[in-house]
Amino acid sequence: MNIIVDTRILLWILNEPDKLSAAAKRVLLEGSPLVFVSAATIWELAIKEAAGKMKLSYDIADIVIKSGFQNLDITAAHAKLAGKLPKHHHDPFDRMLVAQAICEDFHLMTHDATLKKYKAKILFV
Repeated sequence: MNIIVDTRILLWILNEPDKLSAAAKRVLLEGSPLVFVSAATIWELAIKEAAGKMKLSYDIADIVIKSGFQNLDITAAHAKLAGKLPKHHHDPFDRMLVAQAICEDFHLMTHDATLKKYKAKILFV
């Protein structure tokens, strides 16, 4: 199973692993899934840091690579689908993650219940 993690889950993995549910830890450890981090997540965190909304003690792009995650670039197909998704969620970054999960047939790991409204494979933790 391939998994794409949303921004909150990524930050929990990197900074506060105790916040991950037992189910999330089980999924991440069992079967050695490939875990992807979207370019949209890196972009979102860079914007938040530049705006002073958060301070990371590391370069997010570097730590993603060093932590063994797979990078997931944004393709034209991802962008097209993200633009056509219903506005169940108003965050364009989250809609991009949903589109990527659908296009790539990945499971999206999230703690955002709103994302369950989309026709994607959601791992709600």
